Amino acid sequence: MIEIKLIKEDNFFKGLMVRNHANTDEFGKDLLCTSISTLSITLVNYLTDVLKIDYSDLNLYMIESKEFPLISINIEDKRIYEDVKVQAGFSYLEIGVESLIDEYKDFIDLIYQEV
Repeated sequence: MIEIKLIKEDNFFKGLMVRNHANTDEFGKDLLCTSISTLSITLVNYLTDVLKIDYSDLNLYMIESKEFPLISINIEDKRIYEDVKVQAGFSYLEIGVESLIDEYKDFIDLIYQEV
């Protein structure tokens, strides 16, 4: 099961962690994993390329591995994560994940963590 954790502080998205595989198909052919990866990487690209947030401010960590894939974002700077455009990026990812849950609820675990 693929686990997506959306991390919030004071009701603002400030982080994301995606780990494991959905296992809806063999490695490399799993369209659900591909979809979640695409949403996650699109969020990273939006934050860095469009909003010009430095990678170091995202505390970005990625492992591309068959055994243990991981994407992690942890924005510590309140001025960054409270920005309406940053919140919009996380909300778009959330909407995308929720639409996938409609079809693949047995393969996705969406967790909200307040810190």
